Amino acid sequence: MKRFIIGKYAGSDRESALNENLVKIQDSCEASEPQLIVFFSDYDNFRWYSERLHEKYPNSTVIGASGYTLISSLSDDIHNFSDGLVTLSVMSGLECSCGVIPDIKRNPMKYAPVIRDAVGRLSSQKDTCCFELTTAFGNCEELVLDTFESVLKSSGIEIFGGSAGAVERHSVTGVSLNGEVYDSACVFVMIHNLCGGIKIIKENFFKPTQFRFTATDVDCATRTVYELNSKPAALYLSQTLNIPVEELPDYLRTHPVGIYYGDELFTIDADTVNEDGSIRFYSRIYNYSNLVLLEPDDSEKAAVGLTDKIRGFMDDNSFAVVVNCLSFSKYFICKNKFSNFQSALKAACGNFTGFSGYGEHIKFVHLNYTVVIAVFR
Repeated sequence: MKRFIIGKYAGSDRESALNENLVKIQDSCEASEPQLIVFFSDYDNFRWYSERLHEKYPNSTVIGASGYTLISSLSDDIHNFSDGLVTLSVMSGLECSCGVIPDIKRNPMKYAPVIRDAVGRLSSQKDTCCFELTTAFGNCEELVLDTFESVLKSSGIEIFGGSAGAVERHSVTGVSLNGEVYDSACVFVMIHNLCGGIKIIKENFFKPTQFRFTATDVDCATRTVYELNSKPAALYLSQTLNIPVEELPDYLRTHPVGIYYGDELFTIDADTVNEDGSIRFYSRIYNYSNLVLLEPDDSEKAAVGLTDKIRGFMDDNSFAVVVNCLSFSKYFICKNKFSNFQSALKAACGNFTGFSGYGEHIKFVHLNYTVVIAVFR
């Protein structure tokens, strides 16, 4: 029996998509059920896939999210797609415990005991990670990650995950755990790898420029920056970069900002340049944060860096879960480089499944324009 199986179907025929993935799973697990199924799909059929997978495997932990694009190591001919279903099914070698954090827009900290209980159900915290998926559009990912940090910071359990996605016609996203679908919640699974280690990395494909500044007036709740270096944010950037204010939105689409936590750089994408001169971002920026403007790095160089971070960790039994940014996917598709990105992932990870959503989560930080990868040996 294989330890894991990757499934993929690109297209809007949900019956065919489900059957294609189920056949793969059934051929591998024989009479038993998978210990863990991770799935990603388009939003339109997300609830249906969630319910069917749980009905078929009621004793498995089944966790998933809707995505803007779906990615898979099986995609030799189709390098990105929005309609369909991708799955990772792990048959053996794991110990899992899971939970749901509702009410994420108001008081997720109330549900810290749910996380603590899930940790307590594990036999060991060694070689263990927390994979979480959070619905988007609530401006609350930071509150959710603060909740996880309050429980996990001293445990040695690393966290990774992201915000669910959907194509632009939708104003909602979905996450699911064991057949239940939520439009305002976080679902998570603690994964104890009995077969070896877990390596969690990130890559952003951007590099710092010489432009550095400080956020001096912000509204954290709405992720809005009103002032940079004590001047109106949009006007300050326009003058610093010597471009008209009306050109700033297009410029920021390919030039996110970076923020350092210690020596590590995290990327934050701009959402809207508002009429009052403020700038709204997709992730929270705190008052007096020191920021740096970023620019695209050489994608081939970054791809080599991605591979180098994982080289030596992989073996024939390794598999990975990939969380990618919606903006990152758009950028690579626009530049006709998504296939290069896919090739880099295959070279680095071998077997993987993943999706693009509205944010990436690692080290209790919500960020953008990044790929987060968890490799299980």
